[in-house]
Amino acid sequence: MLESYHADGMPLSLPPKQPLPALACTTAHHYQLVALRAQAAGQQRTILGLRRHLSVQETWRRQPAPGLHEANMSRPLVLRAALGEIIETEVTNLLPDALCLALVDDDYKILQPASGLPIPPGETRTCLWHCCHAGIYPIYNCASSDDLERRNLLGVLIIEP
Repeated sequence: MLESYHADGMPLSLPPKQPLPALACTTAHHYQLVALRAQAAGQQRTILGLRRHLSVQETWRRQPAPGLHEANMSRPLVLRAALGEIIETEVTNLLPDALCLALVDDDYKILQPASGLPIPPGETRTCLWHCCHAGIYPIYNCASSDDLERRNLLGVLIIEP
């Protein structure tokens, strides 16, 4: 017996595939982030933290070496969102060099292209993260000239289905 098929290749005995509904993107989260150099476990490293978790003294204190700040930031930054949401972040760069946030394996253009421009030292920029694909995406600084620093994990974005 020959079977007939829908245009999408499914047998007529099964209903045709329905297209997935378009995700309604809404800005669900707004964060103020600060990138700075901190002394942690006896080593200097770049950290990305929520401004509210850093004291005014830790965030804005200037030391003889520009961009060096004392902080006790042992936990990584974790941004969470549900599928279809948009995260808006204001990122302040207190590093002595440019900061350019990027996601590992961002094939879905979650971090919008304009948001991926380098942020000069001392400036603040708004970055948009369109959470269009579920997964866990490590965040790093792709503008660093140091290979080791470029591999430094600044945090993760978790997009839940």
